[in-house]
Amino acid sequence: MRFKNFTLLLGAFFMLAASSQAANVALGKKVYASSNQQPPELAVDDNLGTRWESKASDGDNQWFYVDLEKGTVIDHLKIVWEGAYGKHYKIHVADEITAEMALKLTDDDKTNDFATGWKEIAEINKTLSGFPASETIAVSTTDVVTARYVAVELIERGSPHGFSFWEFGVYDMAEEASKLSSIEITADRLEGSVADTYTLGYKFLDQYKMNYILTAEENASRQMIVSEGATVVDNKLTVTSRGTYTVKMKIGDIESNELKIEVKAEGANLALKKDIVFATEGSKNPENAVDGNLGSLWITDEPSGVENHEYDAVLVVDLGDVYDVNRVHTSFEGASSADYTITFSTDNVTFSDPVPAFTVTNGIGMTNRHDWLTSEEAVKARYVKFHSTRAATQYGTKLYELEVYTNSKSELTSVMIAADKECGTPGDYTFTLTGLDQFGENYDISGDKGIWTVSNGLMNGNVLTAEEAGAYEVYYTAENGLQSNTVTVDVVNPEGDNLALNRPVTVSEGDQTGDSKPENAVDGVDAVGSLWGAAEPAGSKDHTYDCWIVVELEKVFKIDAVKASWEGANSCRYTVEASTDGKTFSVFGTYDKPARLESRTDWFAGKGIEAKYIKVYSTKASTEWGTKLQELYVYDVNGTTSSVASIAAEGTIFVAGNEVVLPEGTVEATVFNLNGAVVAHAEGTATMSIATVQPGVYVVKAVKADGTVVTAKIVK
Repeated sequence: MRFKNFTLLLGAFFMLAASSQAANVALGKKVYASSNQQPPELAVDDNLGTRWESKASDGDNQWFYVDLEKGTVIDHLKIVWEGAYGKHYKIHVADEITAEMALKLTDDDKTNDFATGWKEIAEINKTLSGFPASETIAVSTTDVVTARYVAVELIERGSPHGFSFWEFGVYDMAEEASKLSSIEITADRLEGSVADTYTLGYKFLDQYKMNYILTAEENASRQMIVSEGATVVDNKLTVTSRGTYTVKMKIGDIESNELKIEVKAEGANLALKKDIVFATEGSKNPENAVDGNLGSLWITDEPSGVENHEYDAVLVVDLGDVYDVNRVHTSFEGASSADYTITFSTDNVTFSDPVPAFTVTNGIGMTNRHDWLTSEEAVKARYVKFHSTRAATQYGTKLYELEVYTNSKSELTSVMIAADKECGTPGDYTFTLTGLDQFGENYDISGDKGIWTVSNGLMNGNVLTAEEAGAYEVYYTAENGLQSNTVTVDVVNPEGDNLALNRPVTVSEGDQTGDSKPENAVDGVDAVGSLWGAAEPAGSKDHTYDCWIVVELEKVFKIDAVKASWEGANSCRYTVEASTDGKTFSVFGTYDKPARLESRTDWFAGKGIEAKYIKVYSTKASTEWGTKLQELYVYDVNGTTSSVASIAAEGTIFVAGNEVVLPEGTVEATVFNLNGAVVAHAEGTATMSIATVQPGVYVVKAVKADGTVVTAKIVK
């Protein structure tokens, strides 16, 4: 008769559990078994009166596993056996169960169920007596064990019955604060050229082999230890010459692995993103072989009927110019080429046949492979031909990348400068400096000790200080004598009134609805709450669409400067145009820069161009939220101001600097803010001061001698 009395054991089991800080993380979780006389979930229900049992007829070699639902640090296991116990069994763990693992668990071969994907952490082989029997199984490995799935492989029964246990417990490790335990460094590529930037990846783990987030202090104390000639900024490594470089990280006493990078070529990859002028008919995506992406392939499938995988796979790339070439790098997927040649040509007619420049034979397959082919003597080449005559496998010829390098060191051949803005008011203007080498690649010019030159004003390093209005021409001369382009900075210092203030405006069709009214762009209120906006039309691509606003000035003026003040939803590509008749416009200012969500002010020098109409014509917005202009300012070269006498005679109210000009005959005037509070008052005067009034929008009330009241909204 099967043993049923487990009262004494029950108390002992719970005493053991209570004495440990660890928790049974298997309770109530999903469980699976190879054979079920009794349901498997009865072994994780915390009830010592129910059990799981396999069928006796299914014999030995059964299994049972639990899904803990997440990665868990495992300290030990406990199994409470019924009399039908397991004499010989193993404990396995896994982070996932793949399709292959699931297939092995369900196929007819019961001896290799855990041969793939599982890690063995304990093995038990002993005879038990006195049932129920409780076994505590310690983890046999010295490493911390972290897993989501925990399985028992039941190899041999200890009785003629099936395998059976009352409870199957998995206990986590007593809680300990997570701390940094290891650092791993990887790189996007371990071979390349001096011109390449190597992107590093960092993985931090705690004592439980779980991902760890550095504290602010740990982040600040990171040390990068690199070979001489290498520099790491953020996660980008650059080098100065060919050779082998090592890099590792240290935080406190924790050091990472040492990563080794082989820099085998001098210049940039000449084939990168160049034109493919020939590829074997039927091959797929030849452009992938020069796209710089080690995750994309040029594929030539094996034709039917070939023997020994012998067939042609040909690719020709045009470098765009003739170079001295001495290195080629081929990067293959496992379906690689066993035999191939690399040949060169200057005209795409005569290649270096019949003697190939490079020959590879018996290259191995079924593994990703990198071949670096080097010659001491360079070859003149514009066209590079890859010609495979035999594949390494039956799966075709698959090339990740074909890279071509010169033996020439990178040299500075071009210098370009740019200003942070090319028009504005007196102040500082900052210039950036960019160098290119003979291959059209960026050249580090940060250490160049060249000379900045400006036609007038003062250059302090790369900063122009312009104190007066005028045109400033700036250029740079590098150490090797190369001269950059010349950039002209127009500095304006407009005087007089804004000629666009409260003038009539027209806008592009459909762009005059809602609260974003056209007149808001010339109302004198340079704020988010008062702007003209054009909505992005449906179906627009990359925020590219046309919209415009035209302001009509009082008369034809000689324009000194125009200022456009934008809300964050600005235009990143637009022109400023002038016209005397409102029909024919000429461009005198252009803005075209990368899109950015920012409030921005742009200045444009008119240089005396005559205009009665000023147009701002936008063709691309920075965001999907439309094109929003807060205020448009126009100034003429003579610094024109409004005539106080003519304004007063017209019986109107006007602001001139810090004075409010009142209608003729005014005996009393009061200035109110928009909340109705009095901020200024005057009697018996033609003007009143608002020098002490804060900038903003106000209402002026003027009372004339005959009792007439004149009111107006003003902006200071």
